[in-house]
Amino acid sequence: AVYAGDKPEGEPALALGSASAVLRVAPLLKKDIQVGSLFLTRPQLQLVRLADGRVFLRGFRSAETAGRVPKPPLAALSLLIRKVEIRDGEFRFTDFSERPSTDITLRDVDIELEDVSLASPLDIEARAAVAGSKQNLKVATRLLLPGPGRAGSMESLHASLDLAHVDPETLGREIPALEGIGLAGNLAGTLLLETGRLDFQNADVALLSSSIRLEGGRFAF
Repeated sequence: AVYAGDKPEGEPALALGSASAVLRVAPLLKKDIQVGSLFLTRPQLQLVRLADGRVFLRGFRSAETAGRVPKPPLAALSLLIRKVEIRDGEFRFTDFSERPSTDITLRDVDIELEDVSLASPLDIEARAAVAGSKQNLKVATRLLLPGPGRAGSMESLHASLDLAHVDPETLGREIPALEGIGLAGNLAGTLLLETGRLDFQNADVALLSSSIRLEGGRFAF
């Protein structure tokens, strides 16, 4: 587990089943950190959105510091990771800005990244299980992390959710606003989400365009 402070107190910011990395030593002499590969298994983390819209990682930031962007501690160093693989992760998102609050958990999360750098966009491909026991969500996007003098951005997000492997009861518990609809079993179809460019700085988010459509949908009530 990874804790925000010097001591293992409170909730961990990140829990890991295992981690391994291959570090290239020679570039360190030029203040250049290069990692050949990084493998993480069973990582667990929770992102929280407060009622006022501030967002923070539970265990890493307190509610009082949510929304602030810390100064990079290794500004003089460059970082490059050739390949990152995440397997069997669990990512939880709790949103208190809605009433009733939403509490969604992505399970069985697999993510692959290549040429990871703090200064360059990241091409991300991910799969996860949403309100079900099998992977039913696919996501592909390009992400640029916030840095000194620039906002972060997400470009060309493409997500697809296979409704045949979504459990309506689990979905209703995680998103209480859907309980009143009365969804039952035998869901079918694919829910598709596409967005244009999404800019974010601190807790402010600006979405320029997005579209949602349903293909081959079937619902039971």
